[in-house]
Amino acid sequence: MSYIYPSDLFDVRVKVRKYGRDANASRELIASAERIAVQTMCKGISQNQALTNARAHLWSHTSHGGRAA
Repeated sequence: MSYIYPSDLFDVRVKVRKYGRDANASRELIASAERIAVQTMCKGISQNQALTNARAHLWSHTSHGGRAA
């Protein structure tokens, strides 16, 4: 398993927050998407896949980019 740099984790969290704000998601939803992205990277999976998983989580809990009902 390769080393995960703290800067990579920070970059992923910043990108997930941006996706969340763009989707008008709640803070709680953005935080859960961040956790998913970080956990994915800690399993040794790529940063791109971690971002994809986080975006899918945000998308599944928002209606076409708006706040979850």
